Order: sequence, then C-alpha cells, then structure tokens
Amino acid sequence: MSPSLPEHIILEEILTRLPAASLARFKFVSKSWMALFSHPNFVKSHINRKEDYLIRTCPGGIGILSRTTLTESHIEDVPASFDGLVGSVTGLVCGVSESRNCFILWNPILHVYKQIPLPKHSKYSLFGFCWDSATEDFKLVAKKFDSSSAVVYSTKTNRWINIRAFRIPYAGDEFPAVIVKGNPYWTGYFRSPGILKFEARTNRFTCLGLTCVAGKRYSLCSVNDCLARIEYSLTRGNCLELYQFNDGRGVWSKMYTINIKTTYIFTIPKCFNYSGEIVFSGCHEWCDTKLNEVESLEYEFGYELGPSRLHRYSYTPSLIILDGMKTSTRHLRDKHRKLRSVWCMRLPRKYRRSRHFSVYDISLPTYCGGNVE
Repeated sequence: MSPSLPEHIILEEILTRLPAASLARFKFVSKSWMALFSHPNFVKSHINRKEDYLIRTCPGGIGILSRTTLTESHIEDVPASFDGLVGSVTGLVCGVSESRNCFILWNPILHVYKQIPLPKHSKYSLFGFCWDSATEDFKLVAKKFDSSSAVVYSTKTNRWINIRAFRIPYAGDEFPAVIVKGNPYWTGYFRSPGILKFEARTNRFTCLGLTCVAGKRYSLCSVNDCLARIEYSLTRGNCLELYQFNDGRGVWSKMYTINIKTTYIFTIPKCFNYSGEIVFSGCHEWCDTKLNEVESLEYEFGYELGPSRLHRYSYTPSLIILDGMKTSTRHLRDKHRKLRSVWCMRLPRKYRRSRHFSVYDISLPTYCGGNVE
C-alpha cells in the first residue's frame, strides 16, 4: 500500500481547507509551494471555502471577529496612510487615506498593499469598493454628491475612467453600509430615506426604495449573499426584525422577528454572511437566529465597539495578490524588531553591541538587516 495520499486529495481536500494565515506561512517552505499557493486556480478554490468573519476599524488598527471562536483579534500593521474603511471583498480590504486623495487595497493576511491615487483636481464625497465576478475585476468608485459624473478604477486595466451618473440629493455616509455580491450599498436621505447601489458589472448607480417605521432605525447587512436589513429600536431593545430584498421583484420581504431577552440598547447590528448570526455591536453580544439565544463576545484587547461611524463588513481571508502590491513597511519593521530581539538574546554578550547584523527570515523572501541597539 502506498504510504502517501494521492496528490489531488492533498490539493483539493486538505490544503484548500487550511486557514489562509497558515498557507501564507507555508508559501516560503519551498519554491514549489510558493508557486502552488500563488496559482490562480488554487487561490479560487481556497476562497470558495467561505471562512466567515466580520472586519472593522478600531483604535490603532483593524479588528477581525471570528464566527468560529467568537473572539476578536487585532491587526496593527495597517499601511501608514490607511484611514477610513471602505469595504472588504474576497479577502482584500479597501481603505482611503486621511486626506481622501488615494485608495489603499490591502491583504491583511499576506501583509501586502497597493496605493491607488485618485484623479486630481476633484474632491470626492462618496467612496466604494466592488468586485465584478464576470470579468474577475476589483473596482474602485468615487463620486461627488452634486456631480452628474463619477470615476471608476479597474485593477485589470490599472486606469480610471469617467462614467455618467445622476446627481444625488444625498445626506448620508461617505462609505458603503454593506457590500453584497461585490456591489456596494450606501444608506442616506434621497428626498426620503433610501439606499444607493453601484452595480460593478455595468458601472451604474441605482436607487432602491425603503419604507421605514417611525421611531425605528435600520442597518444593512449581507445574509447568504443577499441584501438584508435589520430594523431595531433604541428605546426598547428587545426586538429585531430582519427583512430581505428581492432583486428581481424590487421588494422587501420580512423573514422573521427575533425577541431578545436583554435590556441592552442595540446599536449598529450586523450579520455574519454565511451563517446569519447577528452581532450587536454596541452591547458585546451576538444572537443565534436559529436558536434565538444571546451569548457574550470576547474581545482580546478590551476596547469598546460603541456607536460611531466605524464600519463593519463581511470578511473572508484569502491569498489574493494584485499586480503592484508591496509588503507593508510596518510589517517588515515589526518582523525586523522581533528578529533583532531574538537574535540579541542568543548572541554572546560581547557581540550584542555590534552595529549591524543580517538574518534570513523564512517567512520573507529577502534578507532583513538592521542595527542592534
């Protein structure tokens, strides 16, 4: 009997099931593994496993909430100019610079990013990140509310194009509330409460109607890759109603009402995309919609979520790298600092004051050199 498993079993049933973070480390074991884990077919197979997370901005970095462990981890090595969180699609995270003059596309697992400057001579007030599955193209969109045009960037062509768009009498947020099937949605007031959608495939903006109940607030979310909204009240926090949008008919259908046995006031609830559990961002709890049960969440770094402009998006770790991406200098610096600390402890005392050393880090394809303090 052969002592080893068939190659297709290893590739399709074992390696594609491993977490993206583990595969990111394994890439540097050998050249063949590097080629395998970077191959487009393997990257597609792995992303289809649909690991379920929520990602959000938090003080000093990014917080990633795991559905499996119900704990939130903190990533601090964000690109230096990363400010507002615009969205996340198939493992890539999109942000804008503090000055709003460029987008940043970032893969937190691989610690690589790419800056994309916005066209000059314009100040934009609406930003979006999307994915055209037909052409397998990540796109960026920016628009001024009172303008009849917008700009769209394609990562396939690496250029901006101008598109026609209607003027938006809009009072709302500059970043999407949710991204569903690669299309971003913004909430706001368009003469009446409504939702603005950008269709990635056709490069078109559309407005969706929305009927709101007086005294209630709502939050958009993605449930099984369908647009949904959660209605809730700030005055009596014991009931949530979830509605799903039918794209074909253009109507909202009520899915269910959840009675929660808690006195907390809900703020900005969100859903895990593939399981449907609802996270109450303001009260450190989550709800299993199947069992109608509430459990507490654990936060590794102990900070409050709180009601604010901080956005939460569905996130699936991946091995996707775009042309032109480079390793975060902060990640390299942190790696270097850890290496320097470890190697200083292992050097004989008389050599610890040496001004320079070089070591090879197996998780990076290059040598790291630096000064020993």
